Amino acid sequence: MKIKWFGHACFLITDSKGKTVLTDPFDESVGYKVYDGAADLVTLSHHHHDHDNTADVKGDPIIIDQPGEFNELGIKFRGIPSFHDKKNGAERGKNILFVFDIDGYKVCHLGDLGHELSDN
Repeated sequence: MKIKWFGHACFLITDSKGKTVLTDPFDESVGYKVYDGAADLVTLSHHHHDHDNTADVKGDPIIIDQPGEFNELGIKFRGIPSFHDKKNGAERGKNILFVFDIDGYKVCHLGDLGHELSDN
């Protein structure tokens, strides 16, 4: 597995079979170079401009923007609901954590988590 960080909350995870997962692609307002490559799968933690710029992603990626259990392209993962703030989303809305099982490892992408994690 390879993990490359593009800035902010955007990572490209490539598994041993060459499948790619892009997390939270951002737009030009963030200040980093916008990701303009291809991806097989894109996960979005929430729909703010700095986490859901799918327009610049090349190819025809599967886009997941909701909680649940998934198995896409041989990659098992789940989206876990959380919040973008400490007031249960009242200020900034919801957020989704994504936990991927890739090449025998668990990788958790927190998105734009706005509160401390709990055991629940």
